[in-house]
Amino acid sequence: MSSRTAHRVVGYFEEEAVLSDTLYLKEIDEGRSRNVPAPDIAVHYWKLPTGSTLRDVVLLVRADEAHYRDVNHGFASKLGGEPVDHLRAAPCPDHADSLRKDA
Repeated sequence: MSSRTAHRVVGYFEEEAVLSDTLYLKEIDEGRSRNVPAPDIAVHYWKLPTGSTLRDVVLLVRADEAHYRDVNHGFASKLGGEPVDHLRAAPCPDHADSLRKDA
């Protein structure tokens, strides 16, 4: 498999992950899935503030997947000789800086 194809495929996998996370957020928001406290491992990894919830974790994971979706599609485009606009890529979440309640 070529590098370009591999990056494009990973970009598509990440697109599907973003869609799945969006649907999961809808499930939480509409009360079909409980918005439980964030698991300890997620709190540690994402450096989440006290009181964070599963919804907070899913938001960060979705943002991370969106970033890597765009990065991988960008690599595939660049390897195919196409111009890449890096400003159009979703930002990489910085371990919950945008969710900090005490910042």
